[in-house]
Amino acid sequence: MRRKGISFKLFMFTFGIFSFILLVQFIFQTLFLGDYYINKKNNDIEHNIYDFAESFTESNWNLSQLNEQISLFVEYNNAPLVIMDEDGITDTQHNYSIVMQTEEGLFYKIFSGDIYALDTYEDFEKLMGSKIHVEGILMKEDESVIEPFLLQSDEVNYYNEDLEKEWKEDQFSTVNVTGKVVYFNELVYEEALIYKNDLLLDEVGYWFYENREELLDLEMGEVIHYSFEDELSGIENIVFIYPIEVQSNMKYIFVMHSLQPINEAISIMNQFTIFVLGIGLVLIVLSSFLYSRTMTKPIVEMNRIAERMANLDFSTSSTIQSDDELGNLSRSLNTLSNNLDQSLKELQASNAKLKDEMELEREQEKRRKEFVANVSHELKTPLGIIKGYAEGIKDGIYEEKKEHYLTVILEEIDSMNALVLDMLELSKLEEDSFQLTISTFPLQHLFRKIKTIFSHMLEEKQIAFEMTPVQVHVEGDMKQLEQVLRNLVHNAIRYSKHGERVFVRAEVQNTYVTVSVVNTGAYIEEEELTKIWDRFYRIEKSRNRTSGGTGLGLLIVKTILERHRNEYGVSNSEEGVVFHFTLPRS
Repeated sequence: MRRKGISFKLFMFTFGIFSFILLVQFIFQTLFLGDYYINKKNNDIEHNIYDFAESFTESNWNLSQLNEQISLFVEYNNAPLVIMDEDGITDTQHNYSIVMQTEEGLFYKIFSGDIYALDTYEDFEKLMGSKIHVEGILMKEDESVIEPFLLQSDEVNYYNEDLEKEWKEDQFSTVNVTGKVVYFNELVYEEALIYKNDLLLDEVGYWFYENREELLDLEMGEVIHYSFEDELSGIENIVFIYPIEVQSNMKYIFVMHSLQPINEAISIMNQFTIFVLGIGLVLIVLSSFLYSRTMTKPIVEMNRIAERMANLDFSTSSTIQSDDELGNLSRSLNTLSNNLDQSLKELQASNAKLKDEMELEREQEKRRKEFVANVSHELKTPLGIIKGYAEGIKDGIYEEKKEHYLTVILEEIDSMNALVLDMLELSKLEEDSFQLTISTFPLQHLFRKIKTIFSHMLEEKQIAFEMTPVQVHVEGDMKQLEQVLRNLVHNAIRYSKHGERVFVRAEVQNTYVTVSVVNTGAYIEEEELTKIWDRFYRIEKSRNRTSGGTGLGLLIVKTILERHRNEYGVSNSEEGVVFHFTLPRS
């Protein structure tokens, strides 16, 4: 393998990673594992003591519940727990506790840890419901707890003379009660935990009385611990002491856990590490082989990208960024792909631009031809009329019908002039450079102006013009919107008969105003409603000059409203034909 080759790099990298991990693990096991284990164990125990104490002070457990919680703590932490009061009296039993009820209805609790006649679950089960006689010391009057030196029943005859003598010498008063066993409770420990529990009780009993003043000086929430060595096993143990206050009484929680020797375990783990190192060397060889196989993956990827480039697809690029031959090839391939992609995009953009220009040119040519054809068609009739009347004048008919001939010629000239003006206006509106002059103005002002403009035409045809009074300001190009309303009203008047009515209405909405122009008596066929906005389209197929216009008025209306982005339309109603459009409120 070449020193700069990919296989050599992969081998050295894999070997270095495995070796580093194993070395760190070995150093950690040798130097820090013991201390880490002790600190972790102590922290876990302290945390669990806090949780247990908090639950104990807040839950007001009875004896059965307390024993159950202690059992859970012991099983979870593998550490015995004892609770004592300020007098050194434990709140918990060693193995079993008995609850008896007297004939007077009083209850007494008897701890049975030292009653050799009661040892198994079956022994206690036989006592349930039995009548027993108990003599002993009333250890805690508030809870009626008895430490017995005599317990007699049909099945049990227990008597501890030494204990009786000891209590009487200490001048403790005895209690003598008879009753029925109504309950017994069991703490289930493994044999090892029973041993630890007894060891803790012995150690706590000794330490409690030797260090009573120090214990009473402890502050609430302060955990102290000390270690001692078990003389029998030689194992070091740590005892945690945590003071709490329960119902105004001080209690002390004692928890013990053993520090098993871990030197032997560390030695075994070191031997195991050597074994793992051998496995690691095998894995290094296998990994190097597998990595050399996987090196074909980037080559396949670059081949795939090259094939896509051959098909003019430059959407993907190589992700290989290594500082070797494959990395250099990858960067060169990406550079080539980017350059070709950029050149292709520029070429496509130029082609698209050229296509658009050609399309625009064709569209302009089409419009030019349509314009010439339409203009020729529209001018043909008035020019023919003018020519005919001019020839009549030339032939001498002029003198006989002078007024009629001149009137017709002037009317046709006006018609051609209106057509030219409409075509110029439409051409201006269709230019891309045309800009609207948006302003705010009162709509009522525009209505009144339109009425003034067409007052003569309305009077001539005796058409009633009704306008809805509205006080609202709208936005738009006032000049162009005046042209819209002028064309719509002019059409309405033109297609209305003598004596009919034309309405101009405005309906105010939240954000816009709808303007409607209605001419009564008129009607447009449904199939022609969408065609009336077309260039040079007339409903009057005869193209009568007296009723028809230039055929561009509604197209101008449509163009102006679309420039404003306003809605518009036409429909038939019971009143007549209704043209409408919207304007935004200011």
